[in-house]
Amino acid sequence: AVFIGIGLPDAKPDAVFNGLNTSNGFYTSKSFLPEVSKASKPGMCGCKSSLPQLKGGRVVVLGAGDTAFDCATGSFRSGASKVYVAFRRSFPEMRAVPEEVDLAKNERCEFLPYCLPKKVITKDGHIVALEFYKQNKTNKVNIKLTLILSFV
Repeated sequence: AVFIGIGLPDAKPDAVFNGLNTSNGFYTSKSFLPEVSKASKPGMCGCKSSLPQLKGGRVVVLGAGDTAFDCATGSFRSGASKVYVAFRRSFPEMRAVPEEVDLAKNERCEFLPYCLPKKVITKDGHIVALEFYKQNKTNKVNIKLTLILSFV
């Protein structure tokens, strides 16, 4: 048997992120991980790339699968000072393998279970905060940040 796992060709961001792109501080795994990968392996691909500049930034990663955790740890390597991992489900329902979750915990990611993106707050064309619905869609959580990485 042969398995070819190529993933989805395009990201499918939630409607709350319509109109946002990397110049606003919104990335998908398709735009963020290749940049991190090229810069993390100098000499292997012949690239002269540098890591995305997140120095001191606060990042929210949406999702709780392996790709989301790759982006969370990649955010720290890119200089983020704080990384939140927000996801719709509970901890036992996370799709990531335990090793990915443990690595994110060891790097001091903060976990936000039962969170659904509600509203992106921008100032002068840049993302400054993301408001979430919490579990029952009546409680709200507001996180100040500089970058959103979406993997849902």
